[in-house]
Amino acid sequence: MTPLPPDPTLEIIRLPGDALFDKNKAELRPAAIRMIMDSVAASLQMRPDEILIVEGHTDDLPFAPGLGRDNWILSGQRAAAAAKILTDPQYGIGLPECQVAIMGFGPSRPVEPVRPSDSFVEKQRKRARNRRIEFRKLRGSALTAENCIDG
Repeated sequence: MTPLPPDPTLEIIRLPGDALFDKNKAELRPAAIRMIMDSVAASLQMRPDEILIVEGHTDDLPFAPGLGRDNWILSGQRAAAAAKILTDPQYGIGLPECQVAIMGFGPSRPVEPVRPSDSFVEKQRKRARNRRIEFRKLRGSALTAENCIDG
């Protein structure tokens, strides 16, 4: 068996989803734009051999049947909305799109798994922690942008 390569993560910034988005929505709150700019953009010093993964995560509560929505799609939409702040020229950050990858993980990677035996309050606390956006800077990944051409 081949050992796994070292983790190429250089830095992770985690922002709470409840501070960025209204419940079950993918549009950023106005204050969320400033939060992303202050928390993420201010600390980013991207090199050509690095890439930023923007990960969306939701809680484990499913949408009601028949709505045509689910947490997997919502998590990807939220990650895309957060990434846009870093790449759209109107926000003044100007990270090339080819240096950003968007991933939606839905409820599959909780920070704290919700257990049936948890109290109602504990479930609410855990679900709030699991709803988040993570910005993960990588180097040495096959996704790095050394040869990217941003359109």
